[in-house]
Amino acid sequence: MDDRFDEFLESVQSLDIFKKLKRQDMAFSRQNLEFSRQQFSRSLNLLVEFGGNVYVWDEEEAALIAVSLKELRIDCEHPRVRTLSCNPLPLSPVERLIMSKTGKYMALVCQARIWIMEMPSLTKQLQERVTCRSFCLGERYFATAGGDGQIFQVRWHPSSEADIHLFVLTSDSCLRIFNVLEPEAAEQTISLRNQPTALQSAVDLTIAAHSKAAYRLDDTDNVVDFDFGPERVVSKHYHSVTSESAFVHQLFILKENGDVQCLYPRLYQERYPIFLSDPLTMHPPAEDNYGVDACSLLCLSTTPSTLVVATAAGFIYHCVVLDQEGVDGEIELDVGGALQQTLYVYEGIDLEFGDINEVEEANQLGDDRQQFDDIGFLVLHEDSVVNNRYHCSHHAGVHTVTLSWLEDLNCILSDSDEHVLSSSLHLPCKVEHVVATPSLQESQLLPIVGVCVSTDRLIGIMLICVTLLGDCFAIRLLADLSNAIPLTWDTSESDTSVSPLRRLRMDDFCSKIKRMLDRTKLPLLRSVEQSDHRMSKQQLFRLLVEHTQMFRREISKLEQVRDEVVKRSALLKRHKTAQETELKQIEATTSSLAEKKDAIAIRCVEIERGQVRLLERLKHILRELQTQHSVLSDAEKSFGKELTLMETRLSHFSDQIERVQVKIDYRADPTEEEPKMVLSSSQNKQIRQILKDNGEMISAAMNELKRLKTESGL
Repeated sequence: MDDRFDEFLESVQSLDIFKKLKRQDMAFSRQNLEFSRQQFSRSLNLLVEFGGNVYVWDEEEAALIAVSLKELRIDCEHPRVRTLSCNPLPLSPVERLIMSKTGKYMALVCQARIWIMEMPSLTKQLQERVTCRSFCLGERYFATAGGDGQIFQVRWHPSSEADIHLFVLTSDSCLRIFNVLEPEAAEQTISLRNQPTALQSAVDLTIAAHSKAAYRLDDTDNVVDFDFGPERVVSKHYHSVTSESAFVHQLFILKENGDVQCLYPRLYQERYPIFLSDPLTMHPPAEDNYGVDACSLLCLSTTPSTLVVATAAGFIYHCVVLDQEGVDGEIELDVGGALQQTLYVYEGIDLEFGDINEVEEANQLGDDRQQFDDIGFLVLHEDSVVNNRYHCSHHAGVHTVTLSWLEDLNCILSDSDEHVLSSSLHLPCKVEHVVATPSLQESQLLPIVGVCVSTDRLIGIMLICVTLLGDCFAIRLLADLSNAIPLTWDTSESDTSVSPLRRLRMDDFCSKIKRMLDRTKLPLLRSVEQSDHRMSKQQLFRLLVEHTQMFRREISKLEQVRDEVVKRSALLKRHKTAQETELKQIEATTSSLAEKKDAIAIRCVEIERGQVRLLERLKHILRELQTQHSVLSDAEKSFGKELTLMETRLSHFSDQIERVQVKIDYRADPTEEEPKMVLSSSQNKQIRQILKDNGEMISAAMNELKRLKTESGL
């Protein structure tokens, strides 16, 4: 699998599309340090990867060249190349390519122009050449701005519903929000100049041309970069247009003097003020505010947020954004717009450029530019695969920086029950110089013109770098930093059977070996080709000595690891010998216990049988004693009473049964007739006389009733 991936990396490096980036006129020597911003942009990047496709800008044809890495992984010899032409064509050289979040638009950033290119779907287009619609943003402003319209930074808004909002920072310290559906003018213009004081953050709202809003904010120094932070809940006091809280992306602004400020811009709310915070307090404080030549800013997608601030002198600071006490999720802003946040500078690193030191040479040449006009020496690139890793490109190559302590810090903050401090929190970040251009002091400068990271895990995670001469470097990256240094033994199968304490000790030893084996990766060397220039013996000797010392350091590390492993092996051997002795003793004890167990089992069976015999004998003896005893026991007396009571009840029940039986027999015999009554003659006469008298009385009563009715008229 690794061999096939190495072949794939070689095929990526040999692609002809990277030769389109070759610009011989932009190569310059170390002695010619007074090159202008037009010769070397502060963030030149003509390479973009999205959806498994690599896009390269061809300046001669004014078109995008696209190659599918998925097809290249399947067929490394015959990849399909597609050309995406612009209509109309950009009028100035393109310096940067910025793809939108959904891949629908591509921003072609020039020195003083921004062209938007509508991207087609490469899965549906089968033609090798496709014409795409393009248009210019804010053409009227950039045509009349002159020197104040140079573009410093361009970023797509991460929460735009249709992915149509673009934030642009220009050299006049203005932040403009463009809508690609209305490209004529900016929807909002936030000016960062001519504000009296930073503490007085009440915004002066003015209405600009075309009914667009402009805001005048702080101007303590030139703004050089900005980046979006996480979404935060902003209270209703911030945006008076709504009555409820809303989610707004935090915007960090970097000034040349090192100050970092926060801004909370909200889309479609151009007529309401936007508050800019005062410079965030940095702890621990520094006299020079951690440099006065800041040039680049990057916000890592971690919890808590981490800001990476780079300076033109080659220093990079890692700052953790912390909320002050009293802030619980919802941000309450006062009239001054003060944000309750601070920056904790966790660490600072000084990038090693080999023998190159432009600052010292500029001073030797009498250059009085103390503020470094070329502030774009360091350009930070986000790594979307690993949150705690980023890349830094510059005129001397590419550095990869990994913040191993961020993951442990996130685990500690997310789990409130377990406050276990990991050893990686005390380790500094890991810096690797993956590409070095140039390698010697006398060599010509060879800037990087394209850096991108392949994010498709099916293809393979890799870093693609292209130099100004069109040389491509495809470097394999790790998708998971938990096993950054592979070990020679596998502990995954034994994790389930090992006790937690032993696994903890094993992890400590493994972590120690990992730290000792952590080596500095040698960068890939590349310089400008010159037919009439050869390295002198002194240069070769210096290069040989430098690499020899590096290999000696690595060999000394290996020797230390060998000594540690030998000590560990000797200790484990002693433990093994002691455990084997104990194991033999345990086996002998087990065998003796087994023999005793059998004897005890036989004895138990014999005892059980004797117990049964004794019980039967005891019962027989008791019966004999009871028969010979003349006095009734209590049980016998009670049993006799019960028998007498049962006899009495039986006699009573038998009498009742006889009665019931007689009744049943009487009712069941139908043949028996009742005796008839015979009356005498005198009795018959009396009965007839009584009936006659009663009849007369009834007739008299009826006559009386009729008379009464007649009299009463009824």
